[in-house]
Amino acid sequence: MNIPMLKYMNNLLQPFRSCFSRQATFEWFVVIVVGFMLRSDHLGVTSVIRDLSLNGRCYETLIHFFRSSAWSTSSMRQRWIQVVRQYAPLLVI
Repeated sequence: MNIPMLKYMNNLLQPFRSCFSRQATFEWFVVIVVGFMLRSDHLGVTSVIRDLSLNGRCYETLIHFFRSSAWSTSSMRQRWIQVVRQYAPLLVI
């Protein structure tokens, strides 16, 4: 990836920071999003770990992320709608 792409991804993901009560949880969110973008198969968390070359001990942490109380689906959904409207507005004819 080149620097402009990293800046663009940062601009897209940074607004989600407010959805997380802990900085570490937000950082795992970024890892998971990048992992989903780069994974070569659809075998779940294992794909993310393998394709990002993470230590196998990260498996439990990644699984815990999806059950964490440090974020909520409703706040993520609201933020997602805002980010999509800002970066990919619908064209109304």
